[in-house]
Amino acid sequence: MKLKIVFLDFDGVLNSHAFMLAKPSGVVGLDPVAVKRVNRLLQATGAEVVVSSTWRHGRSLAQLRDVLAERGFVGNVRGTTPQQPFTIGSSGIIETAKVRGQEIQAWLDAAPNYGLDIESFVIIDDDSDMAHLMDRLVKTSSVNGLVDTDVDLAIEMLRKPLPVIILPEPGTFDVFFEK
Repeated sequence: MKLKIVFLDFDGVLNSHAFMLAKPSGVVGLDPVAVKRVNRLLQATGAEVVVSSTWRHGRSLAQLRDVLAERGFVGNVRGTTPQQPFTIGSSGIIETAKVRGQEIQAWLDAAPNYGLDIESFVIIDDDSDMAHLMDRLVKTSSVNGLVDTDVDLAIEMLRKPLPVIILPEPGTFDVFFEK
């Protein structure tokens, strides 16, 4: 089955500083306007979502689907990226041992084992820890979250097939990988 996938972060994408400042003190959640923008993206491309947000830590896939549905999400959540070991940093924020790009790559690597053929994908995130997948990133601003121009760029990226990747000779990049 050929799929288009949106790897979706929540904080800084589906919520933002502007959204939180407009809400009563202490309210944390997802901005229904940003969720509508994701719906537009999915409807325009036929893509499905894989949650790459740290919100996947401590929540089941069903709970993530419910959180999104409560804010008006109408697409399909295919799954989540693998949960790498994490710690809670001094600021109270989850810190993972690996960059998000590696978690996304692990999901992409496993997809064929489940009969999935990824035609195209895009990453929507307010962070840049995508390693070798930076060219698939639509970087949002944590100040404003997902905006229409981000959605337009993601639609354009999803409509283009992935480039053919030519792998280097074995051993070329061993210095970058654990053995």
